[in-house]
Amino acid sequence: MNLTAEEKQLVTQSFYRIMAISDRAAGKFYDRLFEIAPQTEPMFDKSNMLEMRKKFIDMIATVVYSLDAIEQVTGAVQRLGERHKDYGVAKVDYDKVREAFLWMLETELGTEYTPEVDKAWQVIYEWMYATATDGLYES
Repeated sequence: MNLTAEEKQLVTQSFYRIMAISDRAAGKFYDRLFEIAPQTEPMFDKSNMLEMRKKFIDMIATVVYSLDAIEQVTGAVQRLGERHKDYGVAKVDYDKVREAFLWMLETELGTEYTPEVDKAWQVIYEWMYATATDGLYES
């Protein structure tokens, strides 16, 4: 993952803001995901959504807090992708996840969601997507 020191700082600072409102932010993410990709909602029928919101934030935190040693969390992100495939997540669903995730960041960060912050988070998401799906789906 190619992030400059400044981009890592932007991601970290913006994530601290999200952590302060983590349950609300994760709730907005899932609400938006189910709105734009209703086919994903049944995947959560048997899930405790409070627990899912926590797991969502925890995984993002794991990546953000490991930006200087990202290889240490590669395995965790790969296992996440394997679990998601087992739950029925299709490769195309990841585009909607990206859309919902970036929308949540923009909504929660407001004017602090600058083009530079967006660009840095796009890099994070692309790395997570590539790592989570590598070898799991046919092209």
